[in-house]
Amino acid sequence: MSTARTIRHLRKEMANADSYSTWTSAAQRLDETLGLDVWRADAHSNAYEPETVHDHIARLRGYRHSGAFGALMDFLPESIYRLSGDLGDPSLYEVAHGGTKAIVNEYFQESAQSIRYLAEADLPGIDVDEKRRRLKHAAHSYGRSGLLLSGGATLGYYHLGVARALWTEDLLPWVLSGSSMGAIIASAVCTRNDDELATWFDEVGHLAGKALTLAPIHEVVANRAVMRQDALERQLRAGIVDLTFAEAFEKSGRVLNISVSPTRRRQKPRVLNHRTAPDVLIIEACMASAAVPGLFKPVTLKRRTASGRSVAYLPTEQWSDGSLTGDVPKRRLSRLQNVNHFIVSQTNPHVLPFVKATSGSGHLSRFAGLAGLIARGQSKAWLGLAREIGLFTPVDTLVEGANAFLNQDYSGDINIHPRFEPSLYLRMFANPDMELLNKFVLEGQRATWPKIEIIRNQTAIGRTLQQALNHLTTP
Repeated sequence: MSTARTIRHLRKEMANADSYSTWTSAAQRLDETLGLDVWRADAHSNAYEPETVHDHIARLRGYRHSGAFGALMDFLPESIYRLSGDLGDPSLYEVAHGGTKAIVNEYFQESAQSIRYLAEADLPGIDVDEKRRRLKHAAHSYGRSGLLLSGGATLGYYHLGVARALWTEDLLPWVLSGSSMGAIIASAVCTRNDDELATWFDEVGHLAGKALTLAPIHEVVANRAVMRQDALERQLRAGIVDLTFAEAFEKSGRVLNISVSPTRRRQKPRVLNHRTAPDVLIIEACMASAAVPGLFKPVTLKRRTASGRSVAYLPTEQWSDGSLTGDVPKRRLSRLQNVNHFIVSQTNPHVLPFVKATSGSGHLSRFAGLAGLIARGQSKAWLGLAREIGLFTPVDTLVEGANAFLNQDYSGDINIHPRFEPSLYLRMFANPDMELLNKFVLEGQRATWPKIEIIRNQTAIGRTLQQALNHLTTP
């Protein structure tokens, strides 16, 4: 087989892979065919100083092997601070298909080994409480990674594949955020513990149902919404465990965050979690976050009392689609959860065309990005002017919502999005059968596999710090 045919064959094998092992095997063979395995083995790069990285690896390993824990405790924070930014440069993952430079992988592996050593070894003069205190401080200083799942109606089922791919590689963050459909997927994950998730990702068929059901005409007129809310609720109860935010955190150890948008002018959007709304029921929060105006009526949240009763939470307020004001609520997650590294799974139909166009490199991607910024800027300016002069006074709430919609930043440090197929827009508001659901899950995984190695490395230190804390906290 000629080299060109081999390359085409391997690219097709990657595109049609049904497991990460199949995908990564094809990616590595493609790198070998293209000579990129030589690039990976070569330590030289413009992103970092290879001599410095070699020195840091040697010192970390030497301190660990010799038991010089004092020197290791002093040097490790300095090393992480010095090198994490350089070795996290996205350009290091844009050359080869199967990963980055070997020296980059080696550094992050050695850093993680050093953290585990300090957490697990018997260190003279340092008891468990002191270890826990130091690790907690280190974890807070370093920050956290979060997985943010966008809205996207039926397209949001892709998030299932993203979460499954990360879970399979033990890379699913402890902090998850979701809006609209993303809130539903995040909630299904965060209301289950690790033992349950081990089998749940293979049994997601119950999520295929009739959540989108047209309401009778008298309900449409009364509620100003074309979909039946009770059908959505039945489907949510089939896929999400009926817990409060506090109960879900206690059960799973994961931090669930759900965006909801206000329906009253001058009210602020909210991110609900175990700190801001501990007793609020998650299923009710999902119904609110998925309440797209015109499709579903707004929702009054509910909370569970100490006696187990379900009562209204903030009875005078109603909430709607979280995507309107908080599709990717990075600023609020930074403040509430100390998240400073964002993995965004984006399926919003109005964002996908631009994400796809700008995700590559070269002049075409830059032009697409510039065109998108110009169009978005013009729309924002027009809406801002309309708001100032009162042009839309009868429907100013819609203008406020549109302005908030356009003002959002829909990207993260690492962006995952499915292959853009215009035909999928025809299925946006369709109830998925098992065939379509399985396609969404598989395509979500395929979109995630090329990002696995950058996620593995960029989250290695944060994950290891959290795992070490869990190890010291578990009785």
